Amino acid sequence: MGTLENKINRIFEIFGLEVKRTRTCPSLRTLLRRFFKRHQVDCVLDVGANTGGYAEFLRDEVRYKGMIISFEPVSEVFRTLQQKVKSDPKWAAFQIALGSEERRQKINVCKETSFCSFLKPAHQSETWFAGQNEISCAEEVHVRRLDQVFEELKSKHGFRSPFLKIDTQGYDREVLLGCESVLRQVVGLQSEISLLPIYEKMPGIVDLFPLISSLGFDLVGTFPVNLASAGRWIESDCVFVQRNAQGSKT
Repeated sequence: MGTLENKINRIFEIFGLEVKRTRTCPSLRTLLRRFFKRHQVDCVLDVGANTGGYAEFLRDEVRYKGMIISFEPVSEVFRTLQQKVKSDPKWAAFQIALGSEERRQKINVCKETSFCSFLKPAHQSETWFAGQNEISCAEEVHVRRLDQVFEELKSKHGFRSPFLKIDTQGYDREVLLGCESVLRQVVGLQSEISLLPIYEKMPGIVDLFPLISSLGFDLVGTFPVNLASAGRWIESDCVFVQRNAQGSKT
């Protein structure tokens, strides 16, 4: 089989593609498919939803059909998200940010809305992203702790095995600190973790890995999101399983 793989890859290299065994080297899509099945995930808490790209990825590629609850604070972005949610009865959206304490806080709205953040863009990121992270304005948004809304959401939607996805452009640590009391009920989480700083005072891999481990989660997969010069990873999607989660064997 190895020889056949090599022959196929020689052909695929022409098109910039490569064949891999999903059993030993799964893609994010494949890993999440298996994870969601094994742990019977019935709700995804989509923190930092932007316009709903992650939810669409779950529906189209992971083939997940359960409940999705998205959180997005920026008004302009939320309006786009809200339109998409209307067509999916198992998708709800809330115009709030999640963090470590409830308050009103200004968020930087960037030229490319996927870069909106409570933090200021780092100077070197301007060359990596060619001005996409340029701040166009600031907007005051409502920040809440996830543990303030978790039980209400659980009661309303009846989920038992939630999965937490966090992509908040440098604010993931604050989100985690705001849900410590409910994390034992979460079977897994995905966080977009920085290896090179995109924002000023942004916690990176050396900050978040020990925190996530101390909260009871173990790494099961990591996938590059974007690359800088010389192939250096800028950010990585990291998937973790709750240490005591058993799941099914199938």
